Amino acid sequence: MGFRLLFASLLALALPSRAAAYEDRWSLEAGPLVSSIPNGGSNHWGGGATLRTTFGLNDVWTLRCQGAYAIHPGTTDLHVGALGIDAVYMIDIVEWVPFLGLGIDAILSSAAGQTLWDPAVHLSIGVDYLLSRDLYVGVEVNHILLPFNDASLDPVLFLVSLRMGLLFDT
Repeated sequence: MGFRLLFASLLALALPSRAAAYEDRWSLEAGPLVSSIPNGGSNHWGGGATLRTTFGLNDVWTLRCQGAYAIHPGTTDLHVGALGIDAVYMIDIVEWVPFLGLGIDAILSSAAGQTLWDPAVHLSIGVDYLLSRDLYVGVEVNHILLPFNDASLDPVLFLVSLRMGLLFDT
């Protein structure tokens, strides 16, 4: 009897199970970011913050809405804001969750009293670490392209953000 129980327990542990940390759950996350605008061979560095909310559509896909703000100090300070939405593919591996996302953005920039906006697309890559079922930390890199740039910004932006998030059941 004891052998059967031990065998059944080991078999249950060995069988693959779905890791669904984000499925059917909302999240709210925030964190600091570092921003870089390549400009003629040099980088224009800035810093700011990001705020996001997500909803887990299933065990691998998440829909995310996000906002970010960064200031790039210089002779004329450049303020850059972004609002976006993206689809994120999550590779949920129990505690570590690598992900890849693709989305669209509206980029608002302001410098020297002139405010302009540009549509953009972005690619995100990152990893989350689940501290518990309801709390995670992560790092993410965003590569933002401005395909219809009217020269208000360089056509490429990079954001690196650290984040902490809370997960909520629906």
